[in-house]
Amino acid sequence: MKYKTSRYNYYLNIDNDSYVYNLVSGSIIKLSDGLLCFLKENNDNSIDSNIFNDTILNILDKHRIIIPDQFNE
Repeated sequence: MKYKTSRYNYYLNIDNDSYVYNLVSGSIIKLSDGLLCFLKENNDNSIDSNIFNDTILNILDKHRIIIPDQFNE
C-alpha cells in the first residue's frame, strides 16, 4: 500500500528531541532523527509501506502521521 504524509503534520524540536504533531488526530509522537528527516524529505512523495516495520507503520497510521495515498485531506 502507498502512503503520504499528512498535510497537518508539524515537526518540532524540543530539548534536542524530534517530534511530529498532527492537528487532526491531536497526537504528538517522538521520532528518531532519521525518521523525522525521512518524513520531511518525502512530504510530497508517495511512500511505500514496505519500508517501515509493522510497528512503526501501525503507529504512524493510527496517529494519522501518514495516510493512504488516495485519501484526500
